[in-house]
Amino acid sequence: MHWLDNFARNFARQGTYFFLLFSLGIYLDRETFVSMLWTAHGVKIWPAPAPVNMTYMFAGEDVVRAMPRLSSLLSDEVLHVLGFELEAISIGLHEISLSQERDVRRIPLKPTPLSPSEAKYMATSLDGLSAFEPVDIYNVNIQAYSGLLRSIKHCQSMEGFGLQGGPKTDSYSAMLLDVSTFWMTFRLLYSFTGLAPILCDMFLILGPWHNYMYSHVCVWSEFRSSFLASAFFHLFPNQNLFLRPRLMTSSTFFTWLRLSYPYFRPLLLNSLNTIKFLRTTYDIQYTVELKRKKKLPKNPYETPYLTLYNLYYLFEFVLPAIADYGAALKLNDWQAFRDAYLRLFRFFLGSKSQGLYVGLFIFFVGVLLYTRSMFIFFGLLEYWKDKGLPIFEMFRRSPTFFSEESGELGLSLLTKSRPVNMRCDYEQTRKSWLLVKQMYTASNEARQDSKTPEYKKSYRRIGNSLLVYLSYIL
Repeated sequence: MHWLDNFARNFARQGTYFFLLFSLGIYLDRETFVSMLWTAHGVKIWPAPAPVNMTYMFAGEDVVRAMPRLSSLLSDEVLHVLGFELEAISIGLHEISLSQERDVRRIPLKPTPLSPSEAKYMATSLDGLSAFEPVDIYNVNIQAYSGLLRSIKHCQSMEGFGLQGGPKTDSYSAMLLDVSTFWMTFRLLYSFTGLAPILCDMFLILGPWHNYMYSHVCVWSEFRSSFLASAFFHLFPNQNLFLRPRLMTSSTFFTWLRLSYPYFRPLLLNSLNTIKFLRTTYDIQYTVELKRKKKLPKNPYETPYLTLYNLYYLFEFVLPAIADYGAALKLNDWQAFRDAYLRLFRFFLGSKSQGLYVGLFIFFVGVLLYTRSMFIFFGLLEYWKDKGLPIFEMFRRSPTFFSEESGELGLSLLTKSRPVNMRCDYEQTRKSWLLVKQMYTASNEARQDSKTPEYKKSYRRIGNSLLVYLSYIL
């Protein structure tokens, strides 16, 4: 499965946010930035033995298309199925959430395995570098359609999808992309008839990890001013709260909040019911007085009720939905991942988070791009399931395998290995990219040869020490 992503944007992401990037030497000027608009290319390979093969499936004498026709993808049937699924989602998620049932406290989020088979699966780390191989870095900008076409052409020359007499003539191919590149590629392939043959034998896959990452950004955008900022500064009075905090910071903070919720949940529910009763009573009295041709002041309980309800929505649904998605992405449980995907999609649909243009070089996408892409990908998953295509069986076996975080980790390792004075050297960066996997495996083999203690991954597990305090300040 081929993976493509923008090199400069990922390289910049390693240095936190835009007002810190200038110190890294990557955004010193426009010329430096443009010189690094390259495209990173890698592949994800399922550890042997693979559960399925990617050979063509036939309906009669015709090959079953990898991608559905647009009329089928946007049909009323798909809309009705999605609408029914979203309507069935309850806002009361906290008590039945995956993260609550399995007491997920680890940062980065990862549930504790419940069986030896699950522990064995999670140990394979299919969202890490174990299943990832770097291929090349191309001197093209994948965020431009011309660079995207050239990048797809490189993959096509290796796989032969959409070609007659190519390297592979009897099997499907797959391409894993992040949200912006996925949306660009989707529009490109369905807009030009010359690219139609690619739709017959290439699966276009939306990387699930960026959805998880952006969900934290979306929460800050929605609840920063009303709740989150005050709670953050109570905990960290001398810290800066960035416009878009690091994922690790947000994940840790949100996990603390989620785990503190049971301590004050009864008080919140009681307060919400009380203020709701007062609000309704006042509205009834307001109507009675209107019939008497008298007008009372605006309902004083309206704003407190909405504030409490938003707090309830944040803790009862939003935080568990995000935690469930992050946890389900680590498991080989297709139904858990599908449920978490739909809950996260429901949160995005109700969000008003907008894109942010910072300057000449930095643009943060908004929630609309994610809702569009997640809707399209839901339709693709339903099509692959209905047709029994091999890509769906792989999804059913392991949603983790499709995480594009593997590529992000590879670029992170590349970033740490590059000296500052060689960051803009295309040929040297390209050679270093090809050695990323060797650096990763060599360090593991050296540890085994020297019989040093097994390397312990860096993570933390949230305890109970801060939870009572958090419940007090909230």
